[in-house]
Amino acid sequence: MKHQTLTGIVGRDAHVAYFKAALDATVTTFWIETTDARESGHSRKGCTTWHKVAVYGDLQRLATTTQKGDLVSVSGLACAQSHSRRNSLMQSCCLRADSLQVLRRNNPRNSAATSSEVPSDAAFKILPIQLPLGLRP
Repeated sequence: MKHQTLTGIVGRDAHVAYFKAALDATVTTFWIETTDARESGHSRKGCTTWHKVAVYGDLQRLATTTQKGDLVSVSGLACAQSHSRRNSLMQSCCLRADSLQVLRRNNPRNSAATSSEVPSDAAFKILPIQLPLGLRP
């Protein structure tokens, strides 16, 4: 595992799931899209990669407000997951976030965030949230 920082567009609204119901422990997940420009002969093509982001602890208050189309920057430990699908081995990458910044809201007026969580001018501010090391699950 290594530490990575990704900046990309959220592909769908964040999803909250219980993983230890007895402890009321949750994880918030969402997908972000990154695009790399690659040259192929005389043309230039964009290569899109989807990254799953998992958020735990207090950082979830901001993560649950992310919506499709938001521009975010996420840092954390990256891990590869592999699974078989239709007789072939598939690999995906997951990022366990320890910091999250909403760089631009797609539609701040329709955001599920309350005004106390996200300022009304959030579309123009970077909102850094850093999870203290002692609060990791």
